[in-house]
Amino acid sequence: VVIAEFSPAGERLISAEELALHTGKGGPSPDNPIWLSILGKVYDVTAGVEYYGEENGGYRYYAGRDASLCFSSGKNNDEGAAEDWTQWEDKQLVPVLEWARFYQDHETYKALGLFAGSQWFDANGVQTQARKDFARRAVTMEKIMHEEKQKKKAERLAKRKERKNRK
Repeated sequence: VVIAEFSPAGERLISAEELALHTGKGGPSPDNPIWLSILGKVYDVTAGVEYYGEENGGYRYYAGRDASLCFSSGKNNDEGAAEDWTQWEDKQLVPVLEWARFYQDHETYKALGLFAGSQWFDANGVQTQARKDFARRAVTMEKIMHEEKQKKKAERLAKRKERKNRK
């Protein structure tokens, strides 16, 4: 029996042990859900059994754990989950942030709480400095990438306009 604990902000705290219990092993159901964590936020992804289910889900490794770094490394295994993101280029952080938003905004997957005692949130559910650093680097790079994309788009449009005006 798991006794629910809550952060000072009222968010449910979920331990590694509790998270590991929720893999849907033997067939997911409301009583046997599939949970995953990304950047320390825990989601119920049972509705996505075709992705996270033990039998043939391509993302089954993510069930019952925080596999945040796998979302960028593409290594859906212990090695991928244990990579040292502090050594990554900032561009490598952006996909993790994008996937975190995917789960946050998903219509079906339900946010459950915080992965307490992880690299992302301490035992009391307070965001760690590592999570703040990750977010700062990822968001900054995301803005730079967006600006670069807009600049390239403007350059392409200007070239098209120039070619059209020469005709």
